[in-house]
Amino acid sequence: FLRENAPMGFSAVELYNMLSDIGNEHEFNTQSLSQYNVQEALDGLVTNEQLESKELEDETSSDIYYRATN
Repeated sequence: FLRENAPMGFSAVELYNMLSDIGNEHEFNTQSLSQYNVQEALDGLVTNEQLESKELEDETSSDIYYRATN
């Protein structure tokens, strides 16, 4: 998904919501999917240099966004 949508970035919460929606649409059991699991997977992919992360801030909040590396 991230490679197909490069160079766009997504937050862990956005990715979790998309995975949950996709799973529900295709009748996959997503009960074991948690935001923690998604965050761990993203952190591992960043460590392995398959994703890059960047913290973006505005006046009221900040979040980390992830995108596929080239």
